Amino acid sequence: MRTRLAICVLVLLLGAAPLRAGDGGAPPGLPLKDDPKDAKPPRPPAGMVYIAGGKDVRIGTSRTDLATLLHGRPALLKQKFQFEAPRHTVTLRPYFIGRYEVTNAQYAVFLRDHRVTHVTGSGLANLEEIARHLTRRGGERARRAWEQLYFANKAAIWKAFGARLGGFLVRRGGGIDEAATAKRLRYEPLPHGITLTFQRYLPPRNWPDDRPPRGQEDHPVRFISYLDATRFAEWAGMRLPTEQEWEWAARGPKGLVFPWGNRWDWTAKRANWGGKITDERHEPIPLPVDTLAAGRSWAGCHHMCGNVAEWTASTFEPYPANEGANKFLGYVKIIRGGCAADGDPIVLRSACRNWEGGGANAPPWPDSAYPWVGFRLAADAEPGRDALGPIVRRAIYGKRVKAHWIDFDRYAGAATRDWVVPDAQPLHHVNALGRSYTIAAMPLRRMLWPEGMDAMEKAFNKPDGYRKLSTLLRRTRTEHPEWVVGVFHTDLPLAAVDVRRRGAPGARPRGRGRLRAPQTEKGTCPPGTYLVGLWWDRVALLDSSHAFVCFLDAPPVTMTDKGAAAPVRVQVDPPQDRAYFSFDVPIGGKNRTDALRLGVTARLVIPAAELEVAGTWRHTKP
Repeated sequence: MRTRLAICVLVLLLGAAPLRAGDGGAPPGLPLKDDPKDAKPPRPPAGMVYIAGGKDVRIGTSRTDLATLLHGRPALLKQKFQFEAPRHTVTLRPYFIGRYEVTNAQYAVFLRDHRVTHVTGSGLANLEEIARHLTRRGGERARRAWEQLYFANKAAIWKAFGARLGGFLVRRGGGIDEAATAKRLRYEPLPHGITLTFQRYLPPRNWPDDRPPRGQEDHPVRFISYLDATRFAEWAGMRLPTEQEWEWAARGPKGLVFPWGNRWDWTAKRANWGGKITDERHEPIPLPVDTLAAGRSWAGCHHMCGNVAEWTASTFEPYPANEGANKFLGYVKIIRGGCAADGDPIVLRSACRNWEGGGANAPPWPDSAYPWVGFRLAADAEPGRDALGPIVRRAIYGKRVKAHWIDFDRYAGAATRDWVVPDAQPLHHVNALGRSYTIAAMPLRRMLWPEGMDAMEKAFNKPDGYRKLSTLLRRTRTEHPEWVVGVFHTDLPLAAVDVRRRGAPGARPRGRGRLRAPQTEKGTCPPGTYLVGLWWDRVALLDSSHAFVCFLDAPPVTMTDKGAAAPVRVQVDPPQDRAYFSFDVPIGGKNRTDALRLGVTARLVIPAAELEVAGTWRHTKP
């Protein structure tokens, strides 16, 4: 049943609203169209269910019900739950959500796909230095990294030390204290020529030897941070559900208090909660993700109450008409569902918003990991929308482009998912077999804006000088790199592009503020999210801080005053190892209509066979 399900899209998105940088899903606000009565719902990917959404989805708890629920409770508890009110209506687009939580076995596939190797003797002396280099971080993450690096390669390290090893072994009680031995070797220079394997993302803390606990492959993965979960979701071609999507999947049209109904079940037949299911040490344990069918939600989702709590894509914000204040508003993420260690049904309700986290890592910052928090996946029913959120967050990271500048109404892309066939039941619920790939483009709403960089503000206020293409291109030689026209993302490298020549100086002023063109040579552009800009009469890719990356093979830009927006296009041609994108963008400016438009087209060369490895690329017309 293992086959590559390639879902490839070229979609024109209509009516989307700007994405907020703190949200984890695709841009909200897409108007819903009334589906024909005889329209069939789309077939969900394996392991997921389809939920139609709607315009009148009710979320939250009414103030009356909340007051009744909290009667006689401590004041601190009332303060915690005040952000659950009022009950209100939201609009949800159709979406898919995971029938089960992501399993240990599925997460192990993700980690294996990010495994790298390092050969000692290349300038990094010890485990600490190598770990910092591979993770590019310090602190607690680096500490865990060198430990993971040591124990994953202990046999090779011990063998390389040979007769010298005895001087580093710490013996206690007739045996070897491996933790103390590891600390002794942490800063010891390693012999040359040891091939160390390392997983780019660290495994959960409860995994011995970087592998899922034996016999728990189909248990939900836990000790997972929000950032870990979003990395996995993007790798799989999915995303995390928003808290509204999660709550609707749990409560449904009837607004049930718990996934199965309005009455709490004090047994463990519907939910794994309160430490009722324990191991031989009488400690709570999670259950396999497909158990306790009696506690499924109306949509067919398992363990939305108990087992492990789940990250959502939503940032902690008050509901409409809720005037509550809290220092964590706008900063931390929302966790839903409760876990096996929670003993009070009030926190196991489907409407409960956990913005406090728990333990030493509270509150739930995006990089906090908890022993009882995992996640499940979600995806938009409209193909291609899942890629927008991560792409836009990276594009605006450098704070040189703002989210509301990007034209979400005009997005086009192609994507593949390495997924088992729909309705399959693979071993340990491993549905994603490998990473997804996306190539996408979207223009800005207009080229010139009244806020932002100095050159853009000046051009906005003096639009008359930009009615001719020759004038606009002449300015690209003196005002680099302000002329950004769009966003481009690729998960595959681009070959035969003009990159800055090694050792060549950067663009320097050449009298009266003029710039010198960069010295370039043919090279490769790595995968990533880039800004599309005009510089030196050419189409260039810039990083989020506007630093030059490469020039693309592009025909001359064009200008038209017809005023009609051309559809954004992304085309992928695997047999020829090529792709291209094209769009136009209004020039904009003060007192300027959007009739004057700049057209941009770029041809892309993909390294041989990369497109075939990524999947079968198919397209629909915009």
